[in-house]
Amino acid sequence: GLPPVAGRAVATFCTYGFDPRGTLGELRAGVEAAGGQVVAEASFRGRSAVGAAASFAVTVRMKLAARADQPAGAGLGQPATA
Repeated sequence: GLPPVAGRAVATFCTYGFDPRGTLGELRAGVEAAGGQVVAEASFRGRSAVGAAASFAVTVRMKLAARADQPAGAGLGQPATA
């Protein structure tokens, strides 16, 4: 199972050798069912995974920083509080 993610921003990823198929969708569904919000997701293939993962980490950091600038509750299906 997942660790507690209710109310948290979550980034999901998978690595694959041929085709990730529905893996990201399944991860998203699990996170959302547990009350988390997926803010970024990616799949990485084989040997290119290291460079792609580094780029994904930068993207996640930027998205989380942008969320930190939003009022409490914004983007979580709750009205933003001023």
